[in-house]
Amino acid sequence: MAQYALIFIDLDDLKQVNDVYGHYCGDLYLKQMTNVLKTISGEKCLVGRLGGDEFIAFFHHYDSMEKLNNDINQLNEIRDQIVLLADDHSVNLAFSYGVCYGTEGTDLQRMIEIADYKMYENKRKRKGR
Repeated sequence: MAQYALIFIDLDDLKQVNDVYGHYCGDLYLKQMTNVLKTISGEKCLVGRLGGDEFIAFFHHYDSMEKLNNDINQLNEIRDQIVLLADDHSVNLAFSYGVCYGTEGTDLQRMIEIADYKMYENKRKRKGR
């Protein structure tokens, strides 16, 4: 049986990027997040932006939980990497995320709710709140 997971991602500091470098660089910051997500699992990942600084990534068609978790764990490795925006401006790609595995949610809406809740837990732990 194919394994899958939905990841809810919230970028940190988009407002700060917009305020300091301008909205053009803010748009590049959003695009960098999308590009990074697509490089993690290639064709096994669908990425969508919900709005603002929120993304959903759907990791699908994995033949084992181990392979799925290996790709998801790459999010920790890319977090806070430096990304180039424009005119030699660079920032850390900072974000929080929550994962809902296919075994946890019964439908897409429920999976989004679970992943969103876990993302806020992740954000609180990362920011010490």
